[in-house]
Amino acid sequence: MSFLIPLYKPFDMKLSRAKGSYVFDEKGKAYLDSFSGIGVNIFGHCDEGITRAITSKLKKHSHISNLLYDEDTEKAAEILAKKIDASSKVIFSNSGTEAVEAVLKILKKDNPEKIIVSFTGSFHGRTTGGMSLTGIETYRIKFQPLLPGIKILPFNDASSFKTFTAENRKIISGIFLEPVQGSGGIIPLEDDFASEISRAQNNYGIAVVADEIQCGLGRTGKFFAFENFQLSPDIVIVGKALGGGLPLGAVIAKGKFAEILKPGDHGSTFAPNPVAISACLEVLGRLNQDVLTNNKIKGNHFFRSLGSELGDKAVIRGRGLMIGVETGKDAQIVKDYCFRNNVLINALGNRIIRLLPPYIITEKEILDICQRLSEGIASAPLFQLKS
Repeated sequence: MSFLIPLYKPFDMKLSRAKGSYVFDEKGKAYLDSFSGIGVNIFGHCDEGITRAITSKLKKHSHISNLLYDEDTEKAAEILAKKIDASSKVIFSNSGTEAVEAVLKILKKDNPEKIIVSFTGSFHGRTTGGMSLTGIETYRIKFQPLLPGIKILPFNDASSFKTFTAENRKIISGIFLEPVQGSGGIIPLEDDFASEISRAQNNYGIAVVADEIQCGLGRTGKFFAFENFQLSPDIVIVGKALGGGLPLGAVIAKGKFAEILKPGDHGSTFAPNPVAISACLEVLGRLNQDVLTNNKIKGNHFFRSLGSELGDKAVIRGRGLMIGVETGKDAQIVKDYCFRNNVLINALGNRIIRLLPPYIITEKEILDICQRLSEGIASAPLFQLKS
């Protein structure tokens, strides 16, 4: 009997340790991890540099509250802010979805009567505010009614977006988007859609918020995924990999959006935790151009290998090391096959396989993942919708 409420479906194994691209069960069996803690462990499990940063800070202090100054927090904020522009400032949070909540407060305080636009297929977290923005109905339907004042438009439909923003330009405060949708199926922005978003921003003064929680911090081959689409967001949200395996998120707001919240408007007991900030500095210090270039190269190798293995049996989408594989087969059964054959994959529902490998992944490991996926897809039955 477990005393945990069963919110998740973990793999049927007893974990003993993890290192690099692998996790190990109690018998020492190694499993190749193709999703790196759902996009968190970008430099692999138990990275030595991150571990040193964490243990070094723990020897000084752990939690101290935000009423005592930890100089590493200012260093991390400066690095993140300067990735946008000189006017930017940072709010740290405990997670990506908490960062989303902070941005909602910025937009609502700035324009309390206006609406916020998000898109079908988007995922912005599981808090009430995050779910209100999320455009995947299965996450929303059981918790209605959610926040008012949010309009969900079709993703990548440039025409409908252009019409809606033109007709409602005076009542829209902001646009939330993932440059590459994660839980929605690893779907990148289309160029004409990105152009319409920039047009609405420039012509109507509508704030653009880039949710980079999953797609940011180098995963697509750029530091921020929005850089692939010539966007210039007013606010950027990061999380997942930011804390090097520890909970940490951040809002990076530029210009007037960095000045809206005042003392007392927002806060957190734990954010930012100094130990997570020390790991964050290690992560940010290593996300250099060589890493970004290699992510793009490895991503191209992944796409070629998947194409070679699967041919026309699958639709393969994404950017860099953020890849979605969609077939007519039952993705949960493919996941089970790969697990039995020493590869851990992540399935989005029953239709899509999500690959978020660590940046240290090798060409051989990429080939191993692709081969196991190919075998699993070949052996799996077609996905059947329940009547």
